[in-house]
Amino acid sequence: MKITLPNKQQLDPISLSVSDDNLAIVQKDGSVFVAGSNDRYQCGTGTIKEQKNFQQVMVRENRPLGNIIQVLSMDGYTLMVDNDGYIWICGNSGVIYTYATRMRDVS
Repeated sequence: MKITLPNKQQLDPISLSVSDDNLAIVQKDGSVFVAGSNDRYQCGTGTIKEQKNFQQVMVRENRPLGNIIQVLSMDGYTLMVDNDGYIWICGNSGVIYTYATRMRDVS
């Protein structure tokens, strides 16, 4: 089911996660979009600017994260799992990850 937002942005989610202050959506193509509070880089956009509209999670500037199958929004950070079993994180979980960073193999 596609979702059209007030700003005409269309999302095609397969999974989502909601925390106290943000919402993360995994799309059918494996991309991840996050909106909400971003005071600890939890949206993975490289900035701490609040995201009032959904923004794509980035690995680095101009490189979107892909191949994601599951997402979990937490207090201050976002965790994602890709098709290969790797965990990706953005936000502040003791270490600040301004963009999505691959953590370890969980397969």
